[in-house]
Order: sequence, then structure tokens, then C-alpha cells
Amino acid sequence: MKAVICESLLGEFLPKIDALKRLGIAYRALFEGELKGMKKYKIFISGVQKELKTERRAVKDFILGDDLLSEYFDVFIFEDVCAKSMPPESVFLSEVAESDIYIGILGQQYGVAAKGETSPTEREFREARRSH
Repeated sequence: MKAVICESLLGEFLPKIDALKRLGIAYRALFEGELKGMKKYKIFISGVQKELKTERRAVKDFILGDDLLSEYFDVFIFEDVCAKSMPPESVFLSEVAESDIYIGILGQQYGVAAKGETSPTEREFREARRSH
């Protein structure tokens, strides 16, 4: 089911991305000097790590593998974070708050949550809504 949905979405959006790339290349050629100081936007990719590891990595690789997109976007996925002295929840919630764009990838699993608590994915989503 996930693969069918991904193929369907990619089939729908690839032509639009292609058109944006062409527009971006033309824009870049016209305004090259003005773009040099342009801010890089930060994208936070969320989803249940265990279930959606491949999909999360694929979105990040797609964005960073594209010449135009990688010029204007940085991508955060939790898998890339080394162990820090801060608790994981503090890390991912602060990363969400600092991001400009939140992408939530939803699958079949809710994620691991203590009894009466919400999953990390839901907390990320709620933080994105609260901070933006």
C-alpha cells in the first residue's frame, strides 16, 4: 500500500517539481547575485522511525540530491543525530521548533509511547503546529 501511494504521489508531483526546477534555473540565471545571500530553509522530516526509515531517508536524499533543492534547503532526520548529552525528546522538539518546514510521513504504526503519553511523532507534529 505504501509503495502504491508513494508512486502515485511521485507521479503527480514530479512534473510540478520539474517545472519548478526549470523556473528556478531561469530565476537563478537572472538573479544570481541576489540569491547568494538567500537563507537556506530547514526541513524537518517526521514519521515513525522503525516503520518509515526508508521513506524518511528517500525524501532527504531526494531533496539533497537535487542541485536546485539542495541549494535552498537543509533536511533534518533524527537518524542523523549523534548521541548527545540532551534527552532525545529535547533534541527532536527543538529541531522541529527551529525548522521552517515540517513534513510528516504517516504509516500504519503510531509509534512507541508510554501509557497515557503521545508518540514522538505526534509530539513533533504538535510542536510544529504550536511553533509555526
